[in-house]
Formats: sequence, structure tokens, C-alpha cells
Amino acid sequence: MRVTTGQLLKHFRIEKEMTAKEISKGICPNSVMSEYENDVKIPDCLSFCFFMERMGVLPERFAIMATEEEYGYFLWKESTL
Repeated sequence: MRVTTGQLLKHFRIEKEMTAKEISKGICPNSVMSEYENDVKIPDCLSFCFFMERMGVLPERFAIMATEEEYGYFLWKESTL
């Protein structure tokens, strides 16, 4: 089953019993966080790393769960920064 970046964000947020507002504070507007979780937009690599760090999720856990396409996107995005 394909898991999207938005689904990962939402899964970890619920697992950590945090609100979208708590996770997005200082990173992006809450409305944008909602768009990320609903796969309307894909977060840039830096924002995604901040979200994961704020939730206490190790990068290794994300790499295991991400699809090859999504992981490739994040590697590409990181190389353009």
C-alpha cells in the first residue's frame, strides 16, 4: 500500500497526540499544514524535517515508510537548497 507524505504527517501527529497547530507553529500557517496532511501540497524538505523533529520522529523511521518516489523528491529538494 502506498503511503503519502501527508498520511505520514497525520499518522505521526495522531500517534504523538499533538494538534496540527502545535506542529506547524512557527513553521507554516495551520491552513498549510492541513493542505500537507490532505495531500493538496507536498512540504519542502526543511519543513518536513522540522515537523518530524517537533514530533520526536527519527529520520530513519520516515525513510523506511516513504515511497521511493517521495524519498526521491525529498533528496532532490534537499540538493536544490
